[in-house]
Amino acid sequence: MIYLYEDSRQLIDSEAFFLYSAFPEAIRQRIDEIKNRERKMERVICYTLLVRALCEEYGLKKEEIRIENGKYGKPFLTGMPEIFFNLSHSDSRAVCVTGRQENGIDLQKRISFQEKLKQRICCDSEKKRIDCCHSEEEKDWMITKIWTAKEAYLKKKGTGIREDLRLLETEEKKENFWYLNGETIKFWKRGQFILAVCSEEEMKTIKTVEFDRLMRQV
Repeated sequence: MIYLYEDSRQLIDSEAFFLYSAFPEAIRQRIDEIKNRERKMERVICYTLLVRALCEEYGLKKEEIRIENGKYGKPFLTGMPEIFFNLSHSDSRAVCVTGRQENGIDLQKRISFQEKLKQRICCDSEKKRIDCCHSEEEKDWMITKIWTAKEAYLKKKGTGIREDLRLLETEEKKENFWYLNGETIKFWKRGQFILAVCSEEEMKTIKTVEFDRLMRQV
């Protein structure tokens, strides 16, 4: 299941603290480690979505939620190997995916195309795909999809960006379904954002959480 907060409204400190104060101690500690204010606010929204998803979809209680990091930093739920999750945020928006199988998710505001970025992250076939675009806007969206596909794939693997992205080759089968090393990447376009999910589970539904609901504690 995907829970998405796409309201452009940024949290003020009192609103963030209201949400933060309701988190389990394990989550509060993770947020306290973040120094950048904007990133911290986005993470507060991410974890609010996660807690809501775990309580609503799996019947968990807040106090049962414990989070640890894997070898390369990917978080997982302590003592709950049957539930997987992943988080992402961009420009005050945030998203959370949960499921019964490993998953990775990336949310990205449309990237302004730059030739140097193409050279840094694209393999030869992806460069040709971009070069075939008919406008700068098409190039923007194409490179954004390539970026989010690789991010989601690496987040599912749990490694993050620790390898040369040019060595990862995406295959464009359908507009909203790509493949990467045998993994399926599904896309959603939401306004000026691209959402990409890498998972073997079929993700049919996005639950949009508006500001008022975000502030309503589970």
